[in-house]
Amino acid sequence: MREKGKSTFEILNSKEWLSYKYEVEGLTTRQIAKEVGCSKPTVSNALKKWAIPPRVQKSYKDTKLYDREWLYNKYWEEELCTSEIGAIIGCDRTVVLRALRKLNIPSRSMSESQRGKKSYNYGKHLSKETKKKLSEHNKGEKNYFFDKHFTGELNSFFGKTHTEKTKSLMSAKAKKRCENDDERKRLAEMRRKQRFPRHHTKPELIFDEVIKKRNLGFKYVGDGKLWIGEGRGKGRALNPDFVCNDGRKILVEIMGDYWHSPLLNSNLREDATLTYRNNHYKKYGWKALFIWESDLKREDTEAFVLTLLKREGVIE
Repeated sequence: MREKGKSTFEILNSKEWLSYKYEVEGLTTRQIAKEVGCSKPTVSNALKKWAIPPRVQKSYKDTKLYDREWLYNKYWEEELCTSEIGAIIGCDRTVVLRALRKLNIPSRSMSESQRGKKSYNYGKHLSKETKKKLSEHNKGEKNYFFDKHFTGELNSFFGKTHTEKTKSLMSAKAKKRCENDDERKRLAEMRRKQRFPRHHTKPELIFDEVIKKRNLGFKYVGDGKLWIGEGRGKGRALNPDFVCNDGRKILVEIMGDYWHSPLLNSNLREDATLTYRNNHYKKYGWKALFIWESDLKREDTEAFVLTLLKREGVIE
């Protein structure tokens, strides 16, 4: 029978060893637990048992870590990870995570944190033979999605809807979030500062290539750099794709054939339609040019874009 107060991990029954690891070597309870092969609370209980006082946590309040602009730039603009920021400050990555939460700086998703040079696959390319093998391997019945149905009557959720009770609860929660002006302004500000993809869509890249080749004087703002309008609901701000960089209030929006067409997308929101967006931009004194995705996939794309800009008086 185990003696009362004694740990099943024999090494933790030695005050000298535990004190040396914690106070002299400066290991954390997590690091000691990993070395012993036990849980973190087990080490914490052993420290309490031997009356070894906890270390006073270092304050980082007076460092750059709590400068919101500095931390935002390091994390989002320079794309440093929490460990790299911690190395600059001289603290653990968990301290950086706490600072991000404290300053209301949104954290990156797993996919965002693995982009570019930080990606495991950065600089690695599959050979043509490997690609061919993968393609053959995933054909027909070998494909994971073979015979799986995501639309229509074969979908497992087809015909199912929320109950009236669930709808009322969802509605009540949504209304509660916006029951006062301050909350509405806060939500609107959060939306403006939300993280946007840095990369253009394929149609936007095609247009961007044309304007750069011809030096047409447009710049990309579709990553949230420019919002036109304010408020919420029907009057909420919209973010165009390109604007003239010579001061003229002329913008270009690239319209996805599915995402902006009510003929193809029956669930399309009103503020995504061409008519709504055109009227919205006019209201704020902007001249809007709309180019459909399919028009940017034509063989004469460059000629089409130039003709459109000349016809609208944007270029001579």
